[in-house]
Amino acid sequence: MQFLNKKEDTLGDIFYVEKEKNNILVEVAFQFNKEYSNNIIPFVNNVHTPEGGTHMTGFRTALTRTINRYARDKQILKEKDQNLTNEDVIEGMVAVLSIKLEDPQFE
Repeated sequence: MQFLNKKEDTLGDIFYVEKEKNNILVEVAFQFNKEYSNNIIPFVNNVHTPEGGTHMTGFRTALTRTINRYARDKQILKEKDQNLTNEDVIEGMVAVLSIKLEDPQFE
């Protein structure tokens, strides 16, 4: 992560989490910077998947849902405010997403 963000003005520390459930290991590390673009690098069983896939869609959806729920609970977003979108949440994000599972399906 530090390598990927070395030329950027970063915002906050690197967030890293790993979790295994139902024989599927998920690892994700991300950090934000002051740029508008994002750089999310996804892998399945150590194979780079530049086109994304269901793992990328699930990551973005879960992250957006979690941030919206937090923002509502803390009243950062008021009742009348619209939820943040996936694009809002990943703006300036640099992330590495790694999924390890048995019998992946690549297309």
